[in-house]
Amino acid sequence: MTAVENNLLLVISVLFSIYVWINRAKFKLIWQINGARGIFQQPLLFILMCFMLDPKRLLETLRYLRKYFKRPLAFLFGSQSVLYVDDPVMMERVLNSPECLDKTFLQDGFFVRKGLLHAKGQQWKIRRKQLNPTFSYGVLMSFFPTFNSVANSLHSKFSDYLGLQEFNEIEDIISRAVLVTACQTTMGTETNFLENDEHEIAQTYKKLLRISSIKTIKPWLQIDFLFRMTKLYNTDIELNKMAADFVKDIVSRKHNEWKKMNVLNTSSRSTSRIKIPSTTEVEGTSWEEVEVEVEDTQRKKRNFIEQIFHLAENGEITLQDIMDECNSMVLVAFETVSNSILLALLCLAMYPETQKKLRQELHSTFPNGDVSSISGDNLKDMKFLDMVINESLRLVTTIPMALRGVSKDFVLKDDIVIPKGTFIILDTFNMQRDSALWGPFAQEFYPEHFLPENVAKRHPYTYVPFMKGLRFCIGWRYSLMLTKVIIAKLIHSYSFETETKLKDLKFIEGISLKIRDCDKIKFTVSRVRN
Repeated sequence: MTAVENNLLLVISVLFSIYVWINRAKFKLIWQINGARGIFQQPLLFILMCFMLDPKRLLETLRYLRKYFKRPLAFLFGSQSVLYVDDPVMMERVLNSPECLDKTFLQDGFFVRKGLLHAKGQQWKIRRKQLNPTFSYGVLMSFFPTFNSVANSLHSKFSDYLGLQEFNEIEDIISRAVLVTACQTTMGTETNFLENDEHEIAQTYKKLLRISSIKTIKPWLQIDFLFRMTKLYNTDIELNKMAADFVKDIVSRKHNEWKKMNVLNTSSRSTSRIKIPSTTEVEGTSWEEVEVEVEDTQRKKRNFIEQIFHLAENGEITLQDIMDECNSMVLVAFETVSNSILLALLCLAMYPETQKKLRQELHSTFPNGDVSSISGDNLKDMKFLDMVINESLRLVTTIPMALRGVSKDFVLKDDIVIPKGTFIILDTFNMQRDSALWGPFAQEFYPEHFLPENVAKRHPYTYVPFMKGLRFCIGWRYSLMLTKVIIAKLIHSYSFETETKLKDLKFIEGISLKIRDCDKIKFTVSRVRN
């Protein structure tokens, strides 16, 4: 070897030694989790990660590759330590560790970057405590008139969708119905999206989520000057403005109503000085102090927007906080529920015998054939409906993967220390389809998975569609209730069929689960003869 080659080899060796020394805690984690094999497979894992950074291929590639690697799997991506988890025992430990409460910087690519959805540490704990009352059981029960009203309108609208229908057509009408419900229940605002979404607000949110998924999986696009070089940049700016203007308009109108809200019991009125916006415009408003009569609302049940304004009155949140929380809540309430309904309908269309059995339960629950006013008690009585919704969320779970950032070193088990800054990937999609956990029908739509005797046999964290532990979804009951009401009304009166088979579906990681080539899926919708 020449002197140049010797010197080059020496430099490489020194640099590699420095790299290993700096990341020694991370290499120790790999050794403890996966042994010597874990160390030697690092170059291969790095290459695989580079090729997997595409939302269209991520879930499919993971499903194929996971069987070749010992799991949980620890690896380095550059200098970033990553822990991949897809089993219930480790899932439980991670989700119940206070060190794993935070989201990661990867999720900074999400278009809603602030609010409860992305708050960290103590800030998240405070905000979660402030907003918990808005999803209490009593508040949710008060939403049933709205659930029924919008679902009845959707039910009537489906008479225009008889015959062969495109997947995207069914997705659009369901999305618009759920957006109407989300605006009315969480924001106290009636909209006409079910009849006419001329500004395509529903599609705006969906397009923003697609861009968000790309920026999450390819985090370098979160760097502004790099993102500006892509074709997505101008589209992203335009869509963000549309979504922000939509929410801003609602907040402005609702806050004006709030300021005028002197529909108070005279016995509970008092004079107080509070901060409220001085104009009807939300962006750029200043807060002025005015004297108003304030109701003693300690025991009052408030919906989301009312609670937000109440917190603002008390000086607990700012104007920007209001906008952040409202943006997050409209998106989450709308996107996750519409996706759950659509995928449940698709599963039922692929399994006509299950659909028929569900319809029989509905006819038994409503012998007079009137499903116009479904109550919370009705939902409790429909056990098979519970099983159907749970099974669809297992098989085509709305949020296929969750990411957690480790805020400080902690012991996962035995002497295994997870270093601060580690990314933890929680693969719920593949865990909930694993035959080792779910048996011979793991890849099938089989609601009997949720018979009480079968549930009792499984680890409780084998099924986590809304996460569990310390940071479970604040709106999980809201999502389930609305999904069940809409599914019940549609299946009672309409039959859904499709030639698409479950095994043929290819999935996309799009923040929420999406189906690739969904334009090839067709529904046949027909009336049920009672």
